[in-house]
Amino acid sequence: MSKNQFLWLFLMIVILITTVLLKQSQSIKSLNGMNTSQLSHVLLQNKLTVVIINSPFKLVYSTYSAGFNDDLARNFAKYLGVELDIIHTESLQDVIIKPDIIIGLPQDPIENWLIGPPIYTQHLQLVALHNTNIQLETSRQLYQSELAISETLQQSDVFDSVLKQNDESGYLLTSLSKEDDLYTFSDIQAYESGNPFYPLIGLISGKEDFAIVDSVSAAIFRRIHPELKIITNIAENEAFAWHFAAPGGEDSLLKAFESFHQEPQTLDILDKLAEKYFTPIAPFDKVDTYRFIRSVKHKLPEFKPFFVEHAKEFDWRLIAAIAYQESHWDPLAKSPTGVRGMMMLTRDTASYLGIDDRLDTEKSILGGVQYLRFLLERIPETVEADERIWFALAAYNMGIGHLWDARDLTLLRGGNPDSWHDVKKNLPLLRDEAIYPTLKYGFARGDEALVYVENIRRYYTSLLGLEAMSDMNIQIENISSLEPNVKTQTNG
Repeated sequence: MSKNQFLWLFLMIVILITTVLLKQSQSIKSLNGMNTSQLSHVLLQNKLTVVIINSPFKLVYSTYSAGFNDDLARNFAKYLGVELDIIHTESLQDVIIKPDIIIGLPQDPIENWLIGPPIYTQHLQLVALHNTNIQLETSRQLYQSELAISETLQQSDVFDSVLKQNDESGYLLTSLSKEDDLYTFSDIQAYESGNPFYPLIGLISGKEDFAIVDSVSAAIFRRIHPELKIITNIAENEAFAWHFAAPGGEDSLLKAFESFHQEPQTLDILDKLAEKYFTPIAPFDKVDTYRFIRSVKHKLPEFKPFFVEHAKEFDWRLIAAIAYQESHWDPLAKSPTGVRGMMMLTRDTASYLGIDDRLDTEKSILGGVQYLRFLLERIPETVEADERIWFALAAYNMGIGHLWDARDLTLLRGGNPDSWHDVKKNLPLLRDEAIYPTLKYGFARGDEALVYVENIRRYYTSLLGLEAMSDMNIQIENISSLEPNVKTQTNG
């Protein structure tokens, strides 16, 4: 190496190191002028410690989704340029170290802690089972009913605003009671753990008649127990926010988060997280969910060993969800277009993958996994790791060429071709008569590909929840006889 080449290489290394250091400190410099006592502690420790109490998303945790607040905390830590330590717990008393942020506390003032801006809003909902004989319209019937809530709700200010003990030694639901319509419960069972699912478990086990839970927990739980019926909202648009350590009222960490929260890219992050975590739990199709849960009980046990064996680097529950969307776990399934088998492979795809019998369950699953892997390897590395699978699934359904068209169209329309949140909006345009003639790969049923992916995400969420319930030794009772009549289906 010549002297000039060495000097040039040395200069490039210096520039690279300087760029990295400047980038890491950029967010810190933007906080100039703040009282940085608590913030300085975080920066000096090079670690942001976050405690998350009873996250409802933990019930459906997966490789592709850790939780709404987990992901947002990671982005905040990245903004500060520090490492992140997340601790999940059912009780703050179990946490030995003092955290910088607590997520999941009631939205009430606490000494030496400050509440941040709303992350999202949720409702408090009164729920019951669909087969309950008690009608909300006949309020006097509720007097003999028991209500399940979490201890966290009982200890919050919201509790006093929606429920109060009345002269008849019952509990009055004040937010619904008007004049002579008194919604009164004979007793309230407050579950010691703040876990939002415990009141719902008490409800489905028959211990209580009604429960009050937040709308996020209710939506997740209905993916695994469609018998849950949302009666009404009793408190709407309740803010969900974080608590920030503020010793003596010192607010530097909160100010740092407010600065992060107001960044344009943070708004994009929140939109992506809303799509990522709320899309798989809403909207809710009661009949379809009943049928899926019934198939889980009666069909899945036969095929589960094949999914587990051949999933390899994939979550077997994801492969099972794909197979259900493809064939409803029917190894002899056949479509008018000629695709066949559990994973509905085309003849050409099966031949390319070396699958000689598409109706052989194990071979079909093996072929489906191989094809998914083939597609996933072609998704650009610029797509975030936890989103690449949804791009691959869209390609599994409509062909990878049409996925390239959707990405190009997204970019042309001002979106991010590496964001599933943006690309999914443009999938239906692949069949638009004014657009598809201009595309490289032409017409495609992109709207069907979108439904395909979203259905798989919902089935996958249900399987995750069912597995988690099984780990808690809670079995969903046989619901095959409870499937509702489609003609009388309601949105509740």
